[in-house]
Amino acid sequence: PVLFRQISIFLNFIFKSKSKNIVNSIEILISSSLGFKLKIFFLFSISWILYLLAWAGYGAAWPSLKAIDGVWLCGIYTIAWFAGYISLISPSGIGVRELVFVFLAKDFPPDAVAGIAILGRTILLFVDIFFGIFYLRCKNEQI
Repeated sequence: PVLFRQISIFLNFIFKSKSKNIVNSIEILISSSLGFKLKIFFLFSISWILYLLAWAGYGAAWPSLKAIDGVWLCGIYTIAWFAGYISLISPSGIGVRELVFVFLAKDFPPDAVAGIAILGRTILLFVDIFFGIFYLRCKNEQI
């Protein structure tokens, strides 16, 4: 409880009123049943397995890569995505994610690395546009 109050104070400072919802969500998750926690863990595990399989498929499909190379690139891309996410110098980490990815993936074929960087940015751009339109539609319906 003391830790949650400290987190709540910190989140209130940063996010103002939205932090109460975040802290309430965390408290609900922690106080939920073991079965519910296992179900959430299972769903996250399945999603990560599918994610890794997709990257392994990318590696297997690329002429100069193997499936395990695709899994390694997945890890590198995840690190690069996080670096772009926390960067404060560019919107949506544009450029930062790609720079970190290219730097960390320097041992892989340049054409595969460039393809992933371009494909990843394009897909995330379309996802942002899709959810932006979805948000605007939902927001307009509430007014």
